[in-house]
Amino acid sequence: MRYEQTFCSPYPDLNGIELRVATFGADLSPGTGVLQPFDTVEVLELPEVGQHAGFIPGGSEVEVVAATEGWARVEFNDDQAGWIRFENFAELPDAHRTNDKDVVLELYEQDGDEPIRQSVVNAADMYDISHVTFDFDRYEDALDQCFRFVVTSPDSSPGNAITLRFDPDSPYQDGQAILNGDPVDGDIVFSPLYDLQEPLYRGFLDDYEWAAPLDAFEARFDPIENTADRYLEVRVETGNVPINIPWSRNRPPGQRPLAVEGMPEAPQGGLIFNAAFHQDVPLGEVSRIFGRDLLSRARMDQLFFGGLGLLLLGTALGGVVIWRKAGQNGR
Repeated sequence: MRYEQTFCSPYPDLNGIELRVATFGADLSPGTGVLQPFDTVEVLELPEVGQHAGFIPGGSEVEVVAATEGWARVEFNDDQAGWIRFENFAELPDAHRTNDKDVVLELYEQDGDEPIRQSVVNAADMYDISHVTFDFDRYEDALDQCFRFVVTSPDSSPGNAITLRFDPDSPYQDGQAILNGDPVDGDIVFSPLYDLQEPLYRGFLDDYEWAAPLDAFEARFDPIENTADRYLEVRVETGNVPINIPWSRNRPPGQRPLAVEGMPEAPQGGLIFNAAFHQDVPLGEVSRIFGRDLLSRARMDQLFFGGLGLLLLGTALGGVVIWRKAGQNGR
């Protein structure tokens, strides 16, 4: 099988493609697992972001029924179920199937015949229902260019495969999925990845104003061009003193989760912040909108605006009379 997906890049420095995959049984088969004997283990209702579902003593045997992205779904206390990380187990059921062949991703210019980048990930390193990153050398000139990536596994055979997540509704408007050379309705679920760049802006928390009513820092800087319609990333680096940073379970647009260096179990939500944008507004457009709104309000309350108009007219006429009398007295 040869799957392809075309896409256009809104950024420079393309250096990877992330795919949503499944291996369906390569992690484990249903059976009995044994927890590490040391500490009590917390069970979550959902992997990563789930609410607390219970505790299980270390060394306990539990029934394992499924797996996803390094988490095992367990049943305990007869009527409860939840998720536990693989590393909390001393023993897990054997895998139902063995996927150990290489999966190859090649990147092409959209109409090119020769790959410009390649990345290989062995299926044995993929979790069931997980995100897999295919890294490659940075492609600097990716901004506003269109590409095609191809996914194959040349040495695989039936029963030794992976599954790519696919959306038949074709939500991506700037690309097309292709199966064995034929365009199909829908898109592969993917995300382009980009190399770390120099910050568009860097500042120090000590230099910012603290807004006590908002319980937040206010950082202001000169407008940065070409940031409209672009996903941006905010990073916070602490110095010698730790700080508390509020976060939300909701992710910002783009759906990239909060990441904390050295903390793989970081909450999979997002930072809480507001971004302000500067834009030049034509004076003529402002006048047009003001006039339209004023006319609309006048139609809704004709009595008030009629009286206001008479008052303004009377004031203007009175001003003219006073000005003319003052001019006559000055001659």
